[in-house]
Parts: sequence; structure tokens; C-alpha cells
Amino acid sequence: MIDNNQLPLLGASPDGLIHFDDGHCEVLEVKNSAPFIQSSSRLSINKAFQFKGLGSWFIPQLQLEILCSGKSCTSAILLQLSAMSGAIVYRVERDNTYITMMLEFLHDFYIEYVLQDKVPPPNFFMTELHKEKYKQFLQYTKKVSESAKVIAIIPQRDIQRSSLNTNFFC
Repeated sequence: MIDNNQLPLLGASPDGLIHFDDGHCEVLEVKNSAPFIQSSSRLSINKAFQFKGLGSWFIPQLQLEILCSGKSCTSAILLQLSAMSGAIVYRVERDNTYITMMLEFLHDFYIEYVLQDKVPPPNFFMTELHKEKYKQFLQYTKKVSESAKVIAIIPQRDIQRSSLNTNFFC
């Protein structure tokens, strides 16, 4: 791992922590997905909306939350809720290789730009110095997201909604 003195202070704010009797924990993250599509100047409902796997864009946040929750944190539970299509629950395992790679990029950014008080260029990790390693990181991010396990699929009819606003779309 990287020397903590070469990283900025880090923090994360999972939506919850699940503690187990054996001492391990999991972070809980809840995301809402909107099944809308924009056509011309209006939004409409994509009735064919389906959950198509865990989005890779969630992985850095989940792995950072796992890291910040301590060594006893073994995974993250992500609940993805749709306004019209129910919910899906995923488990993402802690991946120390991924966390190390992520921290190496954070370290490089911190050293090259923050401590130097320099404005980073657009796509700063696509420079010649980082490009190949960053492409590998992106591919690994995708691999981690594809390894997420589906824990539950909850149909829309089983999602508890307020009786005050059940008719979302008139």
C-alpha cells in the first residue's frame, strides 16, 4: 500500500453500515435510478427499462467506502431502486488490488497537482505517463462491477410507497 503521508485525508459516507455478530461489516449504499428517456424537449417513461447489471461507475465509491470502514469491512451492499421497475440488490466484495490501484492514482494526482498547486489538464490520467495503467484500471473497474452478485430482485409491487403519492405520473 501507499504511505499515508503521501495521500490527502480520505473519507466516505455510506448510507449505512451492517454489523454482524462475527465482527465483520458491510457498507450499505442506496441509489435511485430514473427510467426516463428524453425525446425532443420532453421526458417520457422507458417502459422497457431493465436493470442491466451494476454500473461500473459505482465501484470506486463502494471500494472507498469499504476501505474507510476498516479492515473488518468485507463487502458492500448496493440497493438500486427504480421509480417504476422495483429494485435490485447487489453485493460487491472488497478488492484490495482495486483499492491499491485507486489509491495509486489518488497519490499521483495529489503529488502532481494538489501539492504543486497546479491545475490538472483535461483527462489528466490519459497523459503518456499514466495512459496504459489508467486503461488497465478502467478495465479492472469493469471486471469488478461484473463480479457483483445479485442478492435480490424486488418487483415494483413489493416496494413500499407512501399512500400520499402513489400516482407518480399523471
